[in-house]
Formats: sequence, structure tokens, C-alpha cells
Amino acid sequence: ALEKTRQKQVSGMTKMLLPEIQRDFKNFNEKEIYLLVEKGLTAIFNSLENEDSSYLKDDEFNIIKQKIDEQIIDLQNNNISYRFDDIVFHKHAIKSYKKQKDVATLEISTSLEYYYNKRKNNKDISQDNIKRQTRYTTQLVYIIDNTKTGFDINILGLHCPNCGSPVKSLSQTE
Repeated sequence: ALEKTRQKQVSGMTKMLLPEIQRDFKNFNEKEIYLLVEKGLTAIFNSLENEDSSYLKDDEFNIIKQKIDEQIIDLQNNNISYRFDDIVFHKHAIKSYKKQKDVATLEISTSLEYYYNKRKNNKDISQDNIKRQTRYTTQLVYIIDNTKTGFDINILGLHCPNCGSPVKSLSQTE
């Protein structure tokens, strides 16, 4: 029972990495980045719960929208539904920061809690309303100038931090 009430800790190197990030990005705002992470995770939960990826409408979410659409189709085909209630974000930490060839990657660890329920064919398949204390790692990729990266976007190796799926494109133009 203690595991369900104790907040998960996050580890990171925020104090060490923040000066380097602020040197590279003069207008960097740590709190805004954490809010972006919270917005993204909340949009993912809402998309899965409502079986509607339109919660991921902002350009920041183009990378994972396709994977969420695939998960929604899988949920519908298997008659499974999720419910996430009372999402509370606790702590964030910067785990890593890398800048190479005009591509900056920032990895954020987040601890949060929510009540979770999974149903199949309208019957609970998880204990009713389980409180989850968990951590997520979110990877934010910023392409500073894609004309200078030397990368073909189609071969740039990116993976969704939530599901591990390879990212096929950074934005859909068609």
C-alpha cells in the first residue's frame, strides 16, 4: 500500500546542465519546458482515454500523433478503453542535454500520479481505479537549423520517449 501513496523520485542533472542550456538558448525557461512536458503527457492520456488524437493538435505533438493514432485503432479493435483521472505532476528534472550539428536534445524525467482503469468489453481488467505513482521520460528534440544539420530528416534516428516507436518524420506536410 505504501508504494501507491509514495511519490516517485526523479533523478537528473538539472543544476549541472542548466548553465549549458541557457548559454545555448538565451531565452530558455525551465518552467515553460516543464509545462510543455505536462501538456504533452496530459494530451496523450486524454487522446487514449477519449480515443481521439485531436488532443495532440499542436505542432509540438506531430511526432507522436501517428503512433497514438495507431494505439487508438488497436484499442478500438480490441474493445479496450482506458481512464486516467486526477493527474497530478510532482517533480521534473533534466536528465540529459546534447547539442550536435544544430540538433539539441533535452531529456526530462517527470514523476506523477493518476488514477487508472482499464476495461475490455466494458468489464474491468485492472483493479478498479488504481492509483499509479510513476515516472515518465520525455525527450524534446529541437532542430536549430535543418539546413545545417547535414541530416536527412528521414534517416535521423528518433524514438518516441513514451512508447519507443521509431519516429518516421518530424512533421507531416501532406
